[in-house]
Amino acid sequence: MHVSHEFSIAVDGAVRGVALLNDNIYVVCSMSPAVRVFASDPPFNRLEDIRIEGLQDPRDLVAGSLNQQIYIADSGS
Repeated sequence: MHVSHEFSIAVDGAVRGVALLNDNIYVVCSMSPAVRVFASDPPFNRLEDIRIEGLQDPRDLVAGSLNQQIYIADSGS
């Protein structure tokens, strides 16, 4: 079974990557040092951002369910 939802978010740059891990949706945007975090169930409430020191221009992110980590590709570092 495949279920999809559409939701809009206000961001400062282009969305570069989206990943789902546990009950959260993680979003990275160009030229942003923060990962936006949203609840994975409607109404997809925005949670606290994760600010990452040194993150300059994220290009993508993936979630590793085995080790419960998010990996971010950053072209600025």
